[in-house]
Amino acid sequence: MIKDWKKFNEQKVDTSFVISKITDKFSKDEVSKILKSEKLAWSDDEESYSNSNNGEAEDVALDFIIDYFENEFYSLGDEKDKVVNLIKKEYNI
Repeated sequence: MIKDWKKFNEQKVDTSFVISKITDKFSKDEVSKILKSEKLAWSDDEESYSNSNNGEAEDVALDFIIDYFENEFYSLGDEKDKVVNLIKKEYNI
């Protein structure tokens, strides 16, 4: 049983499936709204945020998207950073 669990955990993530499910759930407009809302939570306006940010709003938005996927489907494990980069590319974050 432990051997099977180890084998399951070592499986590679199907990034095409992940991105497909994420883009089905979150349109580009919706992600833009999430980002705008987060930027305003971190600063008075988007311009102020752009001048003095450390990517906090982007991190929160990405975590929100990743959490959705992991709660609905499966953990991304070691592939999480790879998926985050694909999400950034897909949504121009």
